[in-house]
Amino acid sequence: MEITISIIALIVAIASAYFTNQSRKAAEKANSIAIHDHQKEIFNSFNKFRAELIQLGEKIPIETLQQLSIAAHTADLYLEKSLADKIKEYSANANHIYFKYEFKINMEKYKKEMPKNKWEEIFLHENKCHALEKEIESGLRNELRLAKP
Repeated sequence: MEITISIIALIVAIASAYFTNQSRKAAEKANSIAIHDHQKEIFNSFNKFRAELIQLGEKIPIETLQQLSIAAHTADLYLEKSLADKIKEYSANANHIYFKYEFKINMEKYKKEMPKNKWEEIFLHENKCHALEKEIESGLRNELRLAKP
């Protein structure tokens, strides 16, 4: 009788270990998928902002800037540190572009011209964004395991 109970306990222990391992694998896969989704959101925010910067120049909609800012703030959680830092730098330059352009619009309301140095600052930040774009795109494609277009 004791041997039978021991054998049943052994079978239960082996089954428990097997199902625990299967559960762990499923949790790892689910976690990987969730991380990939967040990485994809960062990639999409970056690409949307980049496209609008090319199309609209400094006239970027605030919603697009907000999406990029949120993505930059969460990048540390889902991407390598060096890539997350580049995205944060890109986002900071994007914010400068937006708010300096808003300054220009406010100046126009009062029938004043924007000082030349403010335009130079906008172009400086645009150039910084463009300089970071290839590195960020390449890094994001690598993280997401996407083929080059």
